[in-house]
Amino acid sequence: MKPEFHRKIGISAFVVLCSINNFKIALFVLHLLLMLISTFFNIVLVFFTSVLYTEGEAFSLQINISNMEERSGVIRIAVYDDENAFPEEHLKAIALKEILISDEMTVISTEVELKAGNYAVSLFQDLNHNGKLDKGLFGIPKEPWGCSGESSKGTPAFERSSFFFNADMKIDVTLNNQ
Repeated sequence: MKPEFHRKIGISAFVVLCSINNFKIALFVLHLLLMLISTFFNIVLVFFTSVLYTEGEAFSLQINISNMEERSGVIRIAVYDDENAFPEEHLKAIALKEILISDEMTVISTEVELKAGNYAVSLFQDLNHNGKLDKGLFGIPKEPWGCSGESSKGTPAFERSSFFFNADMKIDVTLNNQ
């Protein structure tokens, strides 16, 4: 808006207020004008905020699983964005997937839709269908397991497993067979 317009509005409001003889009525009118202006700016702010704010675009993460020795059970996959939950607090995972394994399967793969961010994937082959990674003495897994990144080669850590994701992407996870 041009400065002349603001000046005209201000002068008009001043003339209206000065023409009112009762001081209380003048204050009431001024209060109404201020409320009207405030409401107008709030509406404009809400409109522009809703137009400019968009949800993050979702991308496809394809997870390919290799080194499966036994063709049975269920592959349970969890995608994390929280290093404190990784790799076993599945209730805090942002995405969970299950793949029922059959003898006919030659390729084990699934897709997850995610927004851009830093993620890590952990998975295991639940051979006995009990819903958890069975462990033996000293917490060593009894069932095949794997993680994204370098964590498949040792104790899983979010720092070594995480990857930045901001476009369609494929990752390979190798199962460790104990």
